[in-house]
Amino acid sequence: MRTFLVETYLSRAHAGDLDDTVARLRAAAEGSVRYLRSTFVPEDETCFHVLEGPSMQAIAVVSERAELSPIRIVEAQEELR
Repeated sequence: MRTFLVETYLSRAHAGDLDDTVARLRAAAEGSVRYLRSTFVPEDETCFHVLEGPSMQAIAVVSERAELSPIRIVEAQEELR
């Protein structure tokens, strides 16, 4: 399975919406896509969602289903320690 990073805008004023966004992502991630985690960077007003799936297209479909407006979706590599 491949890992993807979904970058979205999230203003500091709406940081409380992150729980709702994560819930929508978890609900939308079905079948071959799996939600892993999210990281919010308040200073940059950016949120990074990490998902696992077979393709960038599959991640884009899940993002759309979760009503996200990604700035970008990129494949990522993780080092497990």
